[in-house]
Amino acid sequence: MRGALAAACVVLATTSGCRQQRSSAEPADAAAAKTTEEVLATVLPGVVLLVNRHADGAIGFGSGIVVDDDGLVLTNLHVVADGESLGGLLYDPKRVSYIPQDGGLARYLFENDSAVVPARLVRGDPVLDLALVKLRTSTKGVKLGFRATAVKQGERVMAVGHPGETVWSFTSGVVSSLHQGMIQTDAAINRGNSGGPLVDGDGKVVGINTSKLIGDMHGIGFARPGELAQPIIAGQAKQVTLDRTSPEATVRTCMHAMEQGSETLLECNDEDAFYEAIMDKLRRKLKRLNLTGAAKADFEQRIMGVSKEEVIGTMRASQLAMLRGEDPAAPARALNDKLEAQPLLDGAAESYKKTFARKKDAVSMRDALESPDGGVARAARELDEAVYMRTGIKIDRKNARQRLDVLKMGIRIERSHQVDDAHAWVAITGRNTDASEYRQALYLTKKPDGWRMVGWPTAAAEKTRPSDFPLTFSDYEEDIERQVSYEILLFKPASKEGGAGSALKKKR
Repeated sequence: MRGALAAACVVLATTSGCRQQRSSAEPADAAAAKTTEEVLATVLPGVVLLVNRHADGAIGFGSGIVVDDDGLVLTNLHVVADGESLGGLLYDPKRVSYIPQDGGLARYLFENDSAVVPARLVRGDPVLDLALVKLRTSTKGVKLGFRATAVKQGERVMAVGHPGETVWSFTSGVVSSLHQGMIQTDAAINRGNSGGPLVDGDGKVVGINTSKLIGDMHGIGFARPGELAQPIIAGQAKQVTLDRTSPEATVRTCMHAMEQGSETLLECNDEDAFYEAIMDKLRRKLKRLNLTGAAKADFEQRIMGVSKEEVIGTMRASQLAMLRGEDPAAPARALNDKLEAQPLLDGAAESYKKTFARKKDAVSMRDALESPDGGVARAARELDEAVYMRTGIKIDRKNARQRLDVLKMGIRIERSHQVDDAHAWVAITGRNTDASEYRQALYLTKKPDGWRMVGWPTAAAEKTRPSDFPLTFSDYEEDIERQVSYEILLFKPASKEGGAGSALKKKR
């Protein structure tokens, strides 16, 4: 009712002088709204012009928000990523600025080159497209404050930044709508606004300008709510509260944790099942290598002797890398390199040599396999193609960001099937980034702390999947055998005997 009265008051104010009564629930500072000039006097000094120079000579630019006295600036990750050098300019109203027709940003930067201070990326969040950069200068006295309360639909806001190369300018409008993780506004947001503040009538930051709709749509821009930036400013990981009391709730909240880049995702996986799958793969690898004597003993002790803690730690590091938009395969490669670099047991080198003498073709293929278009890349493509054929999911497993983009298209839980008290299946439907649909079955096990998802359901588990359920992400037998085949071709035992390996052998 109060909202309806407020709307009526706005209409009547122009003709009858209607005065809206303020609710005691409104923020105290709302009673003393500042003029536009007063807001700009507060905000403009706290907005930075960020300049990202690329190797090809191209210059990217955007806006930033000063968040402390020591040069820390909040912005969008896409503004500062992939550049060769990064710099920033602080506000100085004495400088002359130019519209694009009169030289624009290029002229402005040329004339004020000495004012550009070096900057570096501190940390970024590829999920929210937010980043912190550090300017090599003091920002004392110009830090912008963030509003403690959420912005409301219909509230007046200003977008401040450098739209279309017009440095330190603003547009105004209202909050058109509120969405999950995003504020919609009709304040014009254009190239150059990205990373700048969306502020309220008191000059407090309520959002970080991010994007606008491309195409024929006009008057629709978006900003990330200020509260979503607080964890990255504080150097803390975002946390999504999980509900693992049922299979359906586990899938729903764990998928949300992955989408939001929350480290609570690490609590979603059955780590015991993952470890068993890795050990199964190593046993198959040993059998396929047909090692004997000292080589077999070396493989069993050095490679298969890796601790469960180290295997699970690698899996966790891989998931964290994915959440950060990094290569999720890098931690596994690092572990492989570490294991293969360890000294061999006495006599193992000669034994390995005899084994690989029977595999000359495989050994000679290593260089080709490790090339960008070689076997590793081919294996990844084949796995992705297999996933698509099974489920309809369109992903590139080398592109961590794409996986998150697919999740942002939404998922729908179709149904669940409880095999017994400790095992269950959940069928989901999701959408690819091209809006085509995929269907997938997820397998879950119940642990003392709640339900967890199994990334690689075994053949035995597959037999319990209802016949009318979609297929799983990958076929356990086919997937693991394909990986074993490529890993055998790439297997490189260390070249040195003795050392730690020899000592371990003597202790046995």
